Amino acid sequence: MSNDIRNRRRLLPLVMGLVALAALWSCDGQNLFAPNGGVLAGGDDLGQPPEVEIQQPREPAARPIGDSVLITARAKDDVGVDSILFGGVAFRGDVDLGTDTIVARYFSKMVHFDESSRDTTVSRYLNASADDTRETSVLFAIAFDSQGNIAADSLQMIIGGPRVQFLTIEEDQQIQAGLSLNLQVVVMDPEGILDLEILVTGAFE
Repeated sequence: MSNDIRNRRRLLPLVMGLVALAALWSCDGQNLFAPNGGVLAGGDDLGQPPEVEIQQPREPAARPIGDSVLITARAKDDVGVDSILFGGVAFRGDVDLGTDTIVARYFSKMVHFDESSRDTTVSRYLNASADDTRETSVLFAIAFDSQGNIAADSLQMIIGGPRVQFLTIEEDQQIQAGLSLNLQVVVMDPEGILDLEILVTGAFE
């Protein structure tokens, strides 16, 4: 089983616990992420769940320790998106040994909409927790529709690495064969940058 699939499965009970706690959170406020979430519970099985996709940052993503992160997600739903929850956690320990824990690395934010929207894009800054461990974390966005259905998207981000951002290329951008690619990257780190390597994979002609 890949680490991505394993982490998504470990995140699911926590996500459902957050659903139970959502009523206690103020709209768009900063709240400590509760790693000991509640009981697993699903939606109302009314209609299809929403679609949600994290648009920024993109993998591979990295941030220095203590640095905030800007997360942008697009959510769509036939009956309307009610709210979106943003957060960031780290998985530690071993599930098979029973030592696994989920630790908050960013303060979560719940964004409520006064009127449900069928297609919306939301950006929020998440402030880092006081934890200074260098590790790979998981950023997530959870969309709720007005009928109680939920959907989530997540990506891995290295905490303790340089800040990396592509400026001149977009997701799924088409590049015409035979032409050069203008690529600009911003890289920052308080300890300094020693090297930058850009890898290109996929189908080529």
